[in-house]
Amino acid sequence: MNLYDLREMPVNFELYESLQRGNAHLWNVKDKVGATWKSRIRSRGGYWTAECLLNDTLDTQEKWFQEALMREIRLTVGGQTVWRGFNAEMELRRHGEVFRRWWGDLHNRVKAYYTRIAENLFTNGSVESGTWTSYGTPTTNEQSTTWKTHGVYSCHLVADEDDDGATIQTGITVVADKRYDCSVQVNIISGTWRMGIYQVGGAAIDVTTQEGPAQCKMSASIPEDSAYAGDILVRIFTESATGEIYCDEASFREAPVSAETSYYEDADSQVEYGVLEEALLEAGMSDAAANAKAYTTLRESAWPRAKTPNEGLIKGQDGLTVTFYGYVFTLRNKFSLLSAAEAASTLVTNVLGEAAYVSAGIIETNSMIYQVEDRGPMRGWEVIKEVVEAGDASGGRWTGGVYADRLFNYQAAANELIGHWRGGELYHMAGGLLEPWYALPGNVYMDDMPLGPADLNGIYADNPRVAFIEEVEFDAAAWLKDGHGLKFRQEASGE
Repeated sequence: MNLYDLREMPVNFELYESLQRGNAHLWNVKDKVGATWKSRIRSRGGYWTAECLLNDTLDTQEKWFQEALMREIRLTVGGQTVWRGFNAEMELRRHGEVFRRWWGDLHNRVKAYYTRIAENLFTNGSVESGTWTSYGTPTTNEQSTTWKTHGVYSCHLVADEDDDGATIQTGITVVADKRYDCSVQVNIISGTWRMGIYQVGGAAIDVTTQEGPAQCKMSASIPEDSAYAGDILVRIFTESATGEIYCDEASFREAPVSAETSYYEDADSQVEYGVLEEALLEAGMSDAAANAKAYTTLRESAWPRAKTPNEGLIKGQDGLTVTFYGYVFTLRNKFSLLSAAEAASTLVTNVLGEAAYVSAGIIETNSMIYQVEDRGPMRGWEVIKEVVEAGDASGGRWTGGVYADRLFNYQAAANELIGHWRGGELYHMAGGLLEPWYALPGNVYMDDMPLGPADLNGIYADNPRVAFIEEVEFDAAAWLKDGHGLKFRQEASGE
């Protein structure tokens, strides 16, 4: 039975233009979204997510789908804000098809982190354009198809005395204080063989030895602290009197190093949606490939794109589903530049100083020293979330989230009750039912729980009859049906 009319719900649903477009008030959309509204608030996040169906004409739904991304909504009761966020996702159902737009797909400032793979400085490492130059007087130095690991040929060497073999290449120029790695795939039939890097006309830099029979990779390198700069040569030759070997896939290149591209940016998109950063974490790539991928990703994600279903038609009623995110999600827009170990509260303040849409509100002092993980890029919210979840040096719980006026509050969890849970209802401390739109996370006393030992220290967190509620949910449809519009969870429901 429907006990309430939508007009009796004292909550207003005020729609505003996006922050980037000036945040002007548009209209009250209570009659459009209020009947299906669900919103959540977390102790670690603040105003979190909400969703609803847009009850309006087909034309209005389609216009909303095209234009409303990042518009803001504020729930107010008597002038007090009880939830605030922005339009982050929309699903438009039409004739069995679902079209989707999501703020999380937008990136207008993109870079790539990768392991740089340098060019192979051997021009004939796989022996495809001819055999290598003989060193000494090997009995056989030929291209062979009998054994190979790359391409069509390998180099087949047969030696009948010491120091017979082949020079893979000479005249390669190296610079000081840079590491170079050299390798060659070998199949040693007999004898003991050496592969060495030498200064042209000078001393050996590195030599490796391998006894046969063996099928393996022989490797040598120029260390990073080498002072030598100039030309080098690489050769492979016998150490014993006789020997036979097949060689292929020789490589000489700068050692792989961690690298990153500069940012690729779309200024027009940033004017419309703010700065939305993305960092691509790639494996081994050349500089050119990494830069190309970063730029391609920017071009594909700087502006909203409607996504169609991957599979056939989906049964269901036509309409528009809208999902709102609290402004804490905008702390994911940028990667934090912080890396130093700092007091937790100082770190939170500094991360908020990098944010575009969120400012510091109440920041209580927490002197616990926190070291930011800096081996890879971390978004601002990732840093703050880990700090909040770490608590303090005394094992105390801390809360942190974005609330009214887009202010982030960071505080020790209050040692107080927000209400009593009794008979399936939450009552505020004055004794009356707590209206679901006013509910916030915190300690709830479970009146109906069987009696047992109480806490001995006056801390509610240690009382077995007290539960800390991490997430509360206001369900307007449930309130309109029977007045039961409040749900709460001790653990957050997904991310």
